[in-house]
Amino acid sequence: MCMEQFYKVFKFTIVLLRPSSGLCALLLLLSISSVQAQKKPQYSQYMFNNYLINPAIAGIEQFADVKMGYRNQWSGIDGAPQTYYTSFHMGIFPKSTKMHRANQVRGDDYKNQDLFNPANVSHHGIGGYAFADRIGAFERFQLHAGYAYHIPLNDKISFSAGATAGITRFSLNTDKITLTDAIDPAIYGENYNNIRPNVALGLWLYSSKFYLGISVDDLLTNDFQFGNLDNLNSGSNRHLLITAAYDFRLSHEISFRPSFLMKWLTPTSPVTDFNLMMGFYDRVFTGASYRNTSDLILLCRFVLSPALEIGYSYDFTQTDLSIFTLGTHELLIGFRLKNQHKLLCPQNLW
Repeated sequence: MCMEQFYKVFKFTIVLLRPSSGLCALLLLLSISSVQAQKKPQYSQYMFNNYLINPAIAGIEQFADVKMGYRNQWSGIDGAPQTYYTSFHMGIFPKSTKMHRANQVRGDDYKNQDLFNPANVSHHGIGGYAFADRIGAFERFQLHAGYAYHIPLNDKISFSAGATAGITRFSLNTDKITLTDAIDPAIYGENYNNIRPNVALGLWLYSSKFYLGISVDDLLTNDFQFGNLDNLNSGSNRHLLITAAYDFRLSHEISFRPSFLMKWLTPTSPVTDFNLMMGFYDRVFTGASYRNTSDLILLCRFVLSPALEIGYSYDFTQTDLSIFTLGTHELLIGFRLKNQHKLLCPQNLW
């Protein structure tokens, strides 16, 4: 849910909620849920876990990648969005090449010139993710499993395509809603749950120096029905997501990485993050992002060992909503399982 939309609804709440407006309050909440159902969760640290936005990522590295995250959006506002997620993906390589040291070395990939790079061979990837998204009385849970196939185009550039499929459950917990009319016909006496299938597709072009990805989510555009009135419903529209990044090496120890992520849900305007990250010795990364919804974001990432990394970001709200909120916190923890070559820096996603 974008901040501008939430803020408009928040201001509307002050005017609309009066002692006799139980049904109006529900309609207001449903207007929030409509936006939330149609928007993917916001991820300020998208560059640290691109699998959440593009299924073609699955299996891009030689280790199994596990990440868990938590986002507390607009801290200090009761009922503001909270997101929890877990993701996992890994490659499946031909037995003849899985333990092979690469004969083909990608251009100036000085970091891992003696190591097998998954991008040099055609291979499969599998993965999945789950997330729970909460805003007020509304909750959304999504569970997906995915597959990707990677193929080298030459000794420097590779291409992958992937898909995920799963379910989305969207629910309304009426126990969290207090109405002046206790028998409001819209939600009287029960909670509501909607379960619908969901599919996403993605394409990914990459090398050790850059990546470019495009994906489409919510391909099935399901409707969600709430309450006993026919006009109380919400729907999901298709999402188009485009992301790209480039790794500029200032030296063997210092990297400079600009990236962007554009999320477009018709008929709304695109939401775009522009990010700049600096890396030091492939262990410490700091940077900042600007989101065209007037958010300023500070980020950091620490690679503690070949098996463990953590990331943190803080979003500053630049709109009038800032007087109500303490900002947005996002925490990420990553594990690299079966990292046989003890890589600190991933070869294809950094």
